[in-house]
Formats: sequence, structure tokens, C-alpha cells
Amino acid sequence: MVLSSSFRTLLRLNRQSRSGQYVALFPNWNRAKSYYVTTPIYYVNSVPHLGHLYTTILADASCRWEKMKNVNSTFTDSKLVTGTDEHGLKVKQAADAQQMDPLVFCDQVSERFRKMIKVFGIDASDFVRTTEQRHYEAVQHFWQKVEENGFIYKGQYKGWYSIPDEAYVSESAITLEKDKISGETYRISKESGHRLQWMEEENYMFKLSAFTDQVREWILSDSQRVHPVKFRAKLLHELQTPLEDISISRDVSKVPWGVPVPGDSAHRVYVWFDALVNYLTAAGYPQVNGTTYSNMWPADVHIVGQDIMRFHAVYWPAFLLAAGLKLPKQVVVHSHWLCDNRKMSKSTGNVVDPFETALSVTPEGLRYFLLKQGVLGDDCNFSEKLLYNGLNSDLANDYGNCLHRIMGKRLNPLKVYPGELVGTSNADHAIDDDSIKEVIRSVQHLAEEIQPYYRDFYFYKGINAIMKVVQLVNIMVTKHKVWELKRTDSNQAAFLDTVLYCSYEAMRVCSILLQPIVPELASFALSKLGVPQDCRGLDDAMKSFASLEGGQDKMVGQPLGHDMKPLFRRLELPESLTTKQSQAQ
Repeated sequence: MVLSSSFRTLLRLNRQSRSGQYVALFPNWNRAKSYYVTTPIYYVNSVPHLGHLYTTILADASCRWEKMKNVNSTFTDSKLVTGTDEHGLKVKQAADAQQMDPLVFCDQVSERFRKMIKVFGIDASDFVRTTEQRHYEAVQHFWQKVEENGFIYKGQYKGWYSIPDEAYVSESAITLEKDKISGETYRISKESGHRLQWMEEENYMFKLSAFTDQVREWILSDSQRVHPVKFRAKLLHELQTPLEDISISRDVSKVPWGVPVPGDSAHRVYVWFDALVNYLTAAGYPQVNGTTYSNMWPADVHIVGQDIMRFHAVYWPAFLLAAGLKLPKQVVVHSHWLCDNRKMSKSTGNVVDPFETALSVTPEGLRYFLLKQGVLGDDCNFSEKLLYNGLNSDLANDYGNCLHRIMGKRLNPLKVYPGELVGTSNADHAIDDDSIKEVIRSVQHLAEEIQPYYRDFYFYKGINAIMKVVQLVNIMVTKHKVWELKRTDSNQAAFLDTVLYCSYEAMRVCSILLQPIVPELASFALSKLGVPQDCRGLDDAMKSFASLEGGQDKMVGQPLGHDMKPLFRRLELPESLTTKQSQAQ
């Protein structure tokens, strides 16, 4: 790729003083000692909703997958960072409406997001609040670096402003609407749909116009830079129009609640400039020579909703370039969640409360549903029917019932991991059986099959592949009516051991691979199967059926777990759903 002269200038800004060597601003994909994934920090003007939870679970599943992949390697750490965005006009207004001090208000709402992290088993290594001292220091240092490099100036700014989005909107991102009653024509943001108002004020400006080519080159430098391709294409289309300079401060008289601009207490740092720096805060910035920063930055993945894609895939890389810092490796974007195929809103009363829903279906159940139902590039649909029927079908009937069927005391009175009796005629017959061969073949390829799905955040494809194997096990067990086989008959006992061994191996591998999706359920299943804690990595899922190949299977003879509780109890349908189903009949 031929870089523009302006981009080569920016590369020179990034020279490391301690070594005199260039550090590429386009990130190195080969760093293999750590993994740093982020969610946006969530705005505290409202409580956690389904979209917040989905973004966070995507990050958690990805982080757990990376840990699981590298459990037996030189990989040192995997970090998930989330938090709360606590500055800006909307937060101040929300606090004033409740007659509360802004910081006290932020404390209370931020705690609800911490609760979400805890309830849904999110393995977060840090929780950044923009009201923390460490973040103030990071923001002000970052501002000063950008200013020193000549990309901040003071100027009169005029433009259309969205108060709910706390953002100025360019003319290309504006559309006209007409009030149906008054006939008045007004402007709204194409992205958010929020109404705009004209604003004029003296602000500090960022020279975003200097970075159109560089941001485009960054996106084009890797096909996975912005993922999925639908959103990458949208950004590249937008970048055909040169970027305009943007305001990055607000007058203190209008927005008093924020980080003071260094050297000018009459201005506060624009909330999005402030919020984006949290990713550096968590990495130990401004201590750029520390091991925390060198291990974590640049971030491997920023996961965001489509409504804030531009901030993360245009503004943020431009800010980083201006500061002479490395750019993130990837921005993963997901679409919106609908409820019964309608946009969620308070006015229609269809906003899904994740905490209330989890009380009915368990946190693990809701995790599973969101990751199976969620598709990055398309709006995702939440409905009670899909939720309850899906969980009962997959987790209660298929996964849970399969485990229960094969672990009964009558089938396995010794309560140990069964092994195939290699060399017996019954074993040879078993391997020739189509249903058993299909289970073995599917299990041996499963770990390899799901790796690109999990890597590319297509978790639903991985789940579907895993559940297909679980269904094959159920078919095999049903076909051979294992409950009718007698251990007093040596031939039947040998055949039963073969079927059980295949079933246990399949459920072991499936449960290992379900750990990023439903960590508690998968862990419970693995414990029931007697799988040691240090045998639950990807490498362990890649190896299966050693006994059938004449090798030594270290699982054979392992005592099973003692907890025989059901894996996932069948859910009782809510009255609203049973009423709908009876009416449909």
C-alpha cells in the first residue's frame, strides 16, 4: 500500500524515544501474549438494557474463548474492560431531575452496571468510570499530546446538534422530517433519529479533516478491521466525502459536568473525546513505558453497537493518530435488538429488562439465547416465544436430558468414565454402526469447525454446530435403546460401554466448547462428567476418542461427579405466552 505523505508525517510522530524505532500505527496482528477486548463504557443517564447486556456478553464470550484457546501456551493474559460514561449534559440533567449531586447519581447508576456484570457472570478484569482520578489524568494528558502535535485549535463552531446524542451532526448525516400536525419541517440525525437544533459557540476544534485518507487507509489495510463487512462498506462510503473538523469541548456554562480542558477551566472536554480515552485508561495510560500498557495496547477488539460505530471507527482512530499512538486492531459492530420485531421504546412499553428476564430463565439461559439469536449484521429479535421454546428445546430437552440419560446409575453402576473395549467383536460392530460413526466423525471435527465462528463473533453458528452433535448423541442413544441393554450379558455390556464412551466423549467435547457461551452450565456438565479443571481447554477438545484409535485415554476410569442435579430445568411458560398459544389453537 502506498501511504500518503501526511500519513508518513504521522508515522514520524509515533517514534519511540527509548529505542529510536518506528512503531507501526497499523497494529501487529501477531502479538500473542495477551488479548484486550472492550465494550463501550455505558452512559449512566439510564439503566442497563438488553443491548448493553448483549454487547457485554459478546465481549465476555470472546475473552473466555481466547483464554480457553491459550490455556496451555505462553499466552499470559486476556482482559475484558467495561465501565460507565458519567459526564455530559444528559447526566447532569438526569441528576438535576432527581435533585441529586451528579457524582452521587453516577455512583448509583454505575452500580447497576456493576450488578449486570456480576449477575451474568461477566469475567471483567477492569471497570472504568470516567469520574475516576486515573481517567481525568489520562484524558488531560491525551488532550495535551494532541494539542502539542498541532491538531487542536480554538474556533467558532456552528452546526446542527443532537442533545440526546451529545454530538454535532454533519449535513450528510441529516435528513428532513415534517410534523404531521403542525406541518413544520425539522432536521433529524439519520443515525439516531433524534431531532436537531442549531448551535453556535466558541469551542476547541479537532482537525478531523486532516485524517480522511489515513482513517480510510486504516480500514482498508485489513478486511477484518471493521467487522462485519456490511458496516465496513458503510464507513468506506461515508469516507468518500472529506471529513470536517469537529468540536471537542463545550462551554462550562452549558456543560459544567465534565473533565476540564487543560489550561482553560472555562471549557469542558467533549463527552465523546473523554469517553473514548477510557480504553487507554484501562491500559495504564499515560504510563506508556509500563508493562501494562505494552501488554494491552493496542486493543485487540472494540465491540460496539451500530449507533456508535462512527465514534469508534472514524473519530477514535483519528484521535489516536493525532496523539501518535497505535490504532486498535479491530472494531466489531452489531445491530439493534427488537422486541417482537418492533423497536424497543418506553412509549410502547416493550423494553426488555435483563434482570427481570433472568429471574425467569436464569442468567445463563439469557446468555445462551442472546448469543444464539444474535447476528452481528442484522437486527435481532427478542420474543418470549423464541426465548422459552428455544431454552427448553436446547438446554433442557437436548443438552440437559442427554447428559441425564447417559449418566444413570443403572447404565453406569461404577460411576466412572467409560472406555471402549478395543478388539472385541462388539466394538468392531459398534464402529461399523452409522449412528455411532456419525457421532465420532462429528465430534472429531467439531473443535476445528467452530474456531472461525468464535473468532469472527458468529457465536450462533458455533452453538448450532455444537447442538447438532448433541442431537446426534440423542439419536444414537435412542436408536440403540441403551436402557434395555443388560450388563449381565457380556456382549450387551461391551456394546453398552462403547455407546456410553462415544456419548461421554461427545458431551465432554461439546461442554468444553460451550464454556464461552454458558460458563456455569458447561462447568457443571464437565464436573458431572469428571473432567478435571486442567483438562478443559481447546487442546482437550481437539483430542477425542483416543481409545477407539488404540491410544491411552486419560479420561477412562476417572470418577464421575457426585452432583446429579438436572443441568437445566424445563421452564414453565409465562401466562402471557400460554394465553397466546391457546388462542392460536
